[in-house]
Amino acid sequence: MSRIFGALLLVSTTFGCLEGDPNPYDQTMTSGGASNGPVAIAPGSACSQRSGVPVTLALNNRSARELRVLWFDYSCLEQFTRVLAPGQSFSTNTEASNSWRLRDSASNVLVFEYVTTSAALQNVDVNVQ
Repeated sequence: MSRIFGALLLVSTTFGCLEGDPNPYDQTMTSGGASNGPVAIAPGSACSQRSGVPVTLALNNRSARELRVLWFDYSCLEQFTRVLAPGQSFSTNTEASNSWRLRDSASNVLVFEYVTTSAALQNVDVNVQ
């Protein structure tokens, strides 16, 4: 029984590390310094804040990569929203001071982060290398 519990704990811990860790990113480089994958960014620490100021956010995937859109919620947890294929756009009603992250779908590398401002309409082009 304890072996089964240990195996279940290991599986859930691994999943939690990938999805719950505020900094699961990887910088994959070749020996020559050229990137084999998307260029990772270090995550910010700005959780979404309740502002009561409504805004419309449009995220436009201008890269050749499929991206996962995540809202960084009020408890500092990433909440999956949708996947953006290359060339796709996503529009949502949100609030000023809300944090949004985009991760490469294939590697889970954090590639873009955006905190909304008080501007009523925000149109953001994302071009991941």
